[in-house]
Order: sequence, then C-alpha cells, then structure tokens
Amino acid sequence: MWVYIRSEPDLWTVGFYEPNGQWHAESDYGTTTEAAARVAWLNGGGTEDGWPPDADMVIAQEDN
Repeated sequence: MWVYIRSEPDLWTVGFYEPNGQWHAESDYGTTTEAAARVAWLNGGGTEDGWPPDADMVIAQEDN
C-alpha cells in the first residue's frame, strides 16, 4: 500500500514500506493534499489531481 510521510517540515514524500520496514520513496509534494491525491491514485482510486470517493484509504504517517 502506498502512503505518505512528512519527511521534512514542509515536504511530504509518497512511497511504500516493504514488509521488512525498508522505505521506498516515489515522489515529493509541498502539501498533504497533493501527496494524498497521489497516494489515492497509486492505490487505485480516483484521479491524480483529486480525491476519490473512498479517500479514507489514504494513510498519513508523520516521520518523527
């Protein structure tokens, strides 16, 4: 499953975790809205530039 994490104070990175915990980055965005739209699209919902009807699939994780 694709997710996004806060990788820097004003940067959200889209990617996925392997079962062993290894992170793979795919793209970076300046807002959570942009990152969430990309995650939704990569997870099979909606369009790249908007929220799909099942937007609750989107998972936001903050990197501490």
